[in-house]
Amino acid sequence: MFQDVIRTRTKAGGISRVRFTGDGQLLASVSKDCSVRIWVPSLFNPLLLAKFTAHEAWIRDVAWSPDQKSLFTGAADGMVFAWEVPSKYHAQFQKSRGSGGKRYKA
Repeated sequence: MFQDVIRTRTKAGGISRVRFTGDGQLLASVSKDCSVRIWVPSLFNPLLLAKFTAHEAWIRDVAWSPDQKSLFTGAADGMVFAWEVPSKYHAQFQKSRGSGGKRYKA
């Protein structure tokens, strides 16, 4: 049987993807409302650690770095952001002008 770990609502369209860190200590969720949220998951008292808002389009995917200190998000407009989770700093990357094909995996 499954139980809710985190229950949340977003303004526009819901959560599009979630990813746990390798050790399961943090959870990242990305939403159609262009936000990234970092959680400490818990059955009884989930804790929202951070909320990032820099994307201007629906965020489609999220991935943690192997050291679990960085997070990468990709949005429908082709923009990719790299987030330094502890400092809440982000860097922005523009979409490639190469193949012209759409790719949304982060």
